[in-house]
Amino acid sequence: MPALFERQKNELYQAIYNSLTPVRSSRVDLLKWLVNRRIEYHAKNNSYRIGNEHGDSVVTILAEMYGNRIYSHPKKDEYRANLLIDLDSLTATDDVKIVDNNYVATGRAVVTIAEYEVENRHHLDNKKHNNRIFWLTIVLVLVGILQVPYVQEYLGIRAQ
Repeated sequence: MPALFERQKNELYQAIYNSLTPVRSSRVDLLKWLVNRRIEYHAKNNSYRIGNEHGDSVVTILAEMYGNRIYSHPKKDEYRANLLIDLDSLTATDDVKIVDNNYVATGRAVVTIAEYEVENRHHLDNKKHNNRIFWLTIVLVLVGILQVPYVQEYLGIRAQ
């Protein structure tokens, strides 16, 4: 009886997981994850020598990013294809290299992440600046509307 209950519970959890669409991660999130995995591996094994590469397979990356339930998700092949495209693009830009069918972040990945963060900071600054200009314009329009009666009086224009 407990095995039947456990199976039904797992089926319920899988149905809930399937009804929720996992959020597709961006290339930069994937790159950050790969860099962190490499740092964790080297720190754990105290191995900072060049040539001592440890990477993760597509299966491992998919499970770590979306959870093990992704393999029972109806769109698992779509998520795997998206991950492969992202990994291929990162490989093409030399941010990631393939070692023994595993993906390893390179030193270039750190530069790419830093460039992304600077660009993102500039974007946020521009949004704040544009927001301030918008509200300043609204305030100036309101001030202009409030001054209309005084300007009419000064110019001798009568409101009809």
